[in-house]
Amino acid sequence: MAKRKVDTENRTFKTRWELEYMFTEVAGKPVCLLCGESVAVMKEFNLRRHHETKHEDKDKDMDMEQRLQKVEELKRGLKSRQALFRKAKSQSEAAVKASFILAEEIAKSAWPFTEGDFVKNCMLKVCDEVCPDKRQLRQSEPEVPGHCSTNIPLLPHISVSVVRCHRLPLLLFVLSKALNQVRRPPVDSSEETTR
Repeated sequence: MAKRKVDTENRTFKTRWELEYMFTEVAGKPVCLLCGESVAVMKEFNLRRHHETKHEDKDKDMDMEQRLQKVEELKRGLKSRQALFRKAKSQSEAAVKASFILAEEIAKSAWPFTEGDFVKNCMLKVCDEVCPDKRQLRQSEPEVPGHCSTNIPLLPHISVSVVRCHRLPLLLFVLSKALNQVRRPPVDSSEETTR
């Protein structure tokens, strides 16, 4: 006789378990909305046992309306936490992809990295990958005069007090500022005045 496997039992999550045991389904596994633990097997007995042993006193005095509100609130909180991790992952993936784009441009081009037009094109491609939502702002920004015949457009809120400079240090400076800006959340102007 073949061994029983959980995958072959075709167990599905029942929506009534959300209200009864405060569980929801995430990626095919039941996850407790109260503590965030997942239960290995999607069986009502396992969910009930978890709820009764760990959260018995949490919802004794709640009626169905309060329970429904609490479940919806906990589900919104879970989704917001999941979205936060997805955003961080997509930002790091964009930075890696931008570095590959830059490396490809350098490898394909016969120009030295100090050529103004080449640096400008590389920087624009990197910025398009790292922060595509700020494309309109980049196009309306003032340009900084440089040592070469072309100018490098800057990203919003990045100021460079350099009149004549070489392109490579300027590019590295602007890219480091842009990546730091993407990594850190924007600061409210009201918080800056209190510092």
